[in-house]
Amino acid sequence: MPNQSGSLLPVVYNELKRIACSKLMVERANHTLSPTALVHEAWLKLRDVTSIDESHFMALAARAMRQVLVNHALATNAQKRAATRVSITAVADLASEASTPFDLIALDQCLQKLEQHDPRAASLAELRAFAGMSLEQAAETLSISVATAKRDWQYAKLWLLRELSDTPAQQA
Repeated sequence: MPNQSGSLLPVVYNELKRIACSKLMVERANHTLSPTALVHEAWLKLRDVTSIDESHFMALAARAMRQVLVNHALATNAQKRAATRVSITAVADLASEASTPFDLIALDQCLQKLEQHDPRAASLAELRAFAGMSLEQAAETLSISVATAKRDWQYAKLWLLRELSDTPAQQA
């Protein structure tokens, strides 16, 4: 079976770059990871993916970008002992209800906890937060109806807001 992710990269590269730019725009000003580096690091995680359509490739890319950003934040925190905060403005609903930016590591931990309770809602939140997908795009990627995506997003949004407001970084 040929590696189809190699043929998908030229198709989705500009979209991945746009997503990476939007993610890094809300990071701290002196962030050392560039959008190109983020895309390339995510690509390295995806290079062996085979037989997948564009929608599912973007879902995997969102997960890979999340991992790269979290790993980078953990490495930076280990070196500087400072919390890395990120505003998740790509998720307008969530960001508009949040009073302060979120710690990226705390957001990742909350998504992991949500995944234990409701894997589909966690996947939807990940697609919205890390791939910048609309509800319609995320619904299509997850093979669910838009109505179900709206319910899952409402649940995930409230769950994440509650959990993030309880994190020590938010209370500091």
